[in-house]
Amino acid sequence: MIKLDSEVINYMFGIKTPDGQILYLEIKNIFKQDAHQFVQGMFQSLESKDFEQLEHLAHTLKSTSQSVGARDLGQLCDHIESLCHEKKPPQELVSSMDQLRPLLEQTLQALSQLEEEMGV
Repeated sequence: MIKLDSEVINYMFGIKTPDGQILYLEIKNIFKQDAHQFVQGMFQSLESKDFEQLEHLAHTLKSTSQSVGARDLGQLCDHIESLCHEKKPPQELVSSMDQLRPLLEQTLQALSQLEEEMGV
């Protein structure tokens, strides 16, 4: 089971949006809605060899993953982003990309468990 970064979660829980909502909950909900689309876009970019788009999507998913405390997913996205930026051969990307979907599913399970534990 993936462990979420409690320091990030506690910090983000302390920040309110302008309309008084807890920022972490807003970001978590957006992450849960959009993460599969980002991963799908990353695979489509890899397939079409659009490494610039893949780098952009990996960067975005990295940032949102880190914002919800999904450190492992953020690190994997950072690695994929770096491989694209360094223009590494596609074969090197494939092994990292193969880890992406299972890690996303584990992350989403950890977020669901957190929701149950916190009653949110």
